[in-house]
Amino acid sequence: MTTVLALAASKGGVGKTAITISTAAALVREGLDEGEPDRRVLVVDLDPQGSATILMGARPKAANLTVLEALCVDGPSLKDVIVPTTNPSVDMAPALDTLHSFASVVAGDPSVQWLDVLAYELDAIAADYDWVLIDTPPGAGILASLALTASNLVVIPSQVDVESLRRVGEVERRVATIKGTATRPGANPHLRLLGTLPNMVQANTVATKVLLEAEAEAGERTFLSPGIPQATVVRDSAISRQAVTTYAPDAPVSLALRAFARTVLAAAGGAM
Repeated sequence: MTTVLALAASKGGVGKTAITISTAAALVREGLDEGEPDRRVLVVDLDPQGSATILMGARPKAANLTVLEALCVDGPSLKDVIVPTTNPSVDMAPALDTLHSFASVVAGDPSVQWLDVLAYELDAIAADYDWVLIDTPPGAGILASLALTASNLVVIPSQVDVESLRRVGEVERRVATIKGTATRPGANPHLRLLGTLPNMVQANTVATKVLLEAEAEAGERTFLSPGIPQATVVRDSAISRQAVTTYAPDAPVSLALRAFARTVLAAAGGAM
């Protein structure tokens, strides 16, 4: 059964896309180590910036064969737009900046149940993939809502600073709305928030330690420890159009991302 994981953030610049593509590659690598060489992963680039598409060396088959068209009524299926990436066993549903126009498409046809569109498309290809990772756009727009409605699990990447951690609460509230309550179910009652993933962590700084301890003691959210360390090799891997877990598999940042992949693998059973 396919597990769908959304990486969601309220602001840009927190390293969400790098985590998404590196976790996808790490899930494949963990599968090899676990004796599951046929594990398949799909990344859905739902961010109009198209960074995941670019960083994984994916090329749309044509300008009109992207996620945007797959989400539109009478467009191609999601399966029709999927392309390979530079990372073995990881495919991509690519995005171009034309995805910005999706909000206008929604406004132009209010009769369509838009929140379910991505979930429907993913159900149609469930037999083809073990994992689907969705790189969501920052903010609370319709694309982010589509991602949360289609997902089993959600993780919130965040830098460890006051402003970034404050903005985590915005995503948590949006997740709660999509999930709903026992008496008033939302669009996706089965959605499960795994927690906040600290990213670009400078472990030896006093500020980072104090912020993490203060948040943890407040009991307001779950941190997925120990987080992902800051590393220049992430930038180098981006230049090479590879996930850092593929480009430098033994680097500390790659080992941390593989540990995160194991966390989501362990959580997958509870999300179904």
